[in-house]
Amino acid sequence: MLHKREGIMSKSITTLALVLALSAVLAACMGLPDAYFKENVGKATQDEVTARLGPPDHRYALDNGETKWIYIIHVSTATYLTYANTDAEICYNYELLFDDKKVLKGWQTNSKDCGAIN
Repeated sequence: MLHKREGIMSKSITTLALVLALSAVLAACMGLPDAYFKENVGKATQDEVTARLGPPDHRYALDNGETKWIYIIHVSTATYLTYANTDAEICYNYELLFDDKKVLKGWQTNSKDCGAIN
């Protein structure tokens, strides 16, 4: 009976490892949000962008009632995966502009070699 339990445990651990690995691959495939922004200018609200990307790294209220959000996305050139790693080699800064009704009005991005930023 002990041998049977060990087999079940081993199979469960293998299945869990496979699920975690697949989740990591799917998350990496999401990549940078350029296509999402292009498709959703004039449509996406602040709540929808937050649901997709999480809270921005910086928020600025502008005098004209608009809002600017900045997302900083770190990318490892060794693996080309996006993740929140402060030792990443490339940083993409996304500046989003929302109108006074909190709808995405426009966006721009730039990248820089950020190296180890700790």
